[in-house]
Amino acid sequence: MGIIYLIKPKKEQYKYIYNKTDLEKRIQKNKLRPGNERVIPKANFKNIKFGRFKGSKDSLYNRYKIIFDDIELRTVINFSDNDWEKTKDFQKRVKKRCFRNYRKLINTYEWLDDKRLNIDIAEKLIFAEYKQYIQEFN
Repeated sequence: MGIIYLIKPKKEQYKYIYNKTDLEKRIQKNKLRPGNERVIPKANFKNIKFGRFKGSKDSLYNRYKIIFDDIELRTVINFSDNDWEKTKDFQKRVKKRCFRNYRKLINTYEWLDDKRLNIDIAEKLIFAEYKQYIQEFN
């Protein structure tokens, strides 16, 4: 199943947005760039992640629960397995039309860091865009 989702950590403590394996890769990459290291982003309850996922809601939830301990996961739109390309296209459309003007976490495209946006507003923006998307392609 293709899922368009929103994730919001529930804790105040900032945590790296990567699991241990990916975080270690980022740290090693930074060691190869002395003087030109990239900031490794951290998120907390003030941030929202927008993305797409191919798989079950449970596996998506577990993936981020490992990183943040306690999260709110909203599966906003579900696409069938046969519509993975539509899922990718719709995600690009939402990024461009809904979230382009909102501030992002440093060095990320999917993590939103804007006081004007909360998970409820983000969900409504995605639903509104999906209604337009459906009308155009059906």
